[in-house]
Amino acid sequence: MPTNETIILFSKRKLTKLLFFSVGYGLLGLRQIVKKRPGLVIDKTGFTDYSSGLAAGHVSWSDVRGIKIVSLPGHKQRYIAIILKNPHAYLERQSSALKRKAMTLNLRKYGSPVQLSDTSLRCTFDELHYHLQKHFDRSRPYVLN
Repeated sequence: MPTNETIILFSKRKLTKLLFFSVGYGLLGLRQIVKKRPGLVIDKTGFTDYSSGLAAGHVSWSDVRGIKIVSLPGHKQRYIAIILKNPHAYLERQSSALKRKAMTLNLRKYGSPVQLSDTSLRCTFDELHYHLQKHFDRSRPYVLN
């Protein structure tokens, strides 16, 4: 006899992954709250990122090819992708295999393993983008035509 309902069960594998990543990122977020250091430092040499579980650490302006804004399809959240001259060098220096894998996915999807967001920072997205772009532009040699 045909039924009018469809039952779809939970995927234990998917829920386990979700729980693992949620707990992992929750612990990383808690660590960021407890530590008394800034989320991001931008200066003439580059920037040092402590803002998330995928924080890249120090990125030199000499390693940066460009800065672009990326959006996730269907989401309002925007990110700043730091386009690197040699992104694999930044992947190789990551000590955590999980972090390296997540950054590799960012590289494949958005063209860079280094993504910055205002989510955990005390600034707006536009302020973050402005300061990064300003310091990056200042690090470039002037070209006179």
